[in-house]
Amino acid sequence: MTKQEIVAQIQNEILTLEFAPGSTLDETELAKRFGVSRTPIREILRQLEGEGYAVSGEIRGNRVIPLDLSVIQQFFTAATQTYAFVIWLAAENATADECEQLQCIQHSFEQAVTSRDVQAMVTRNNRFHLKIGEMAHNCFLLPTLKRLLIDHGRIAWLLWRDGKQVDWDGAYASSEHHDRMIAEIRAGNAEAAVNLSNEHWELSKHHMLSYFSKQTPSQFSQSFEAKSL
Repeated sequence: MTKQEIVAQIQNEILTLEFAPGSTLDETELAKRFGVSRTPIREILRQLEGEGYAVSGEIRGNRVIPLDLSVIQQFFTAATQTYAFVIWLAAENATADECEQLQCIQHSFEQAVTSRDVQAMVTRNNRFHLKIGEMAHNCFLLPTLKRLLIDHGRIAWLLWRDGKQVDWDGAYASSEHHDRMIAEIRAGNAEAAVNLSNEHWELSKHHMLSYFSKQTPSQFSQSFEAKSL
């Protein structure tokens, strides 16, 4: 595997909770697993930290970025306005080539929905919205969006990982939203793109809030322990 393939693999495993929030990313174990020396693993861990997937400390070393109910509260506070502002700028600044790339990502998301592959839905949805962030061409907003999308993906996987709680009608509606977002971005219709973004976010937000309203801090913590490596 190349360095970037290893990065992508670890990112996907963080999004789908194979690495639980707060769990250790051990250099030696990762080097052995991927068949590389510790030097590229250190570089990979620095990249993961820079992109918001990990944190480092002198005592506990490299860890997956934590996720608890206090973080969730901050997530909901920041998400609506950030998603809206990002897509507004994307509609103003995106190039034709970027729109084509976004369309390709959307096609892969649509395939995941059609095949009812929950893991692929989570990771490809993350890629779709991250690409919109890149199309906004704003170096200040992109780090915030990346951090939001990590937790958005982890929360979605937490709700839907067994496939039983997935709102499939909502998933198809999300895919349709993606297509319409692309059309509005292509046309440079920033206001229409924002309206779609808000409607799209409400689909996810409704299910997330319903889930968290039933969780105590202890139950929330235990939901990760069962999936930790």
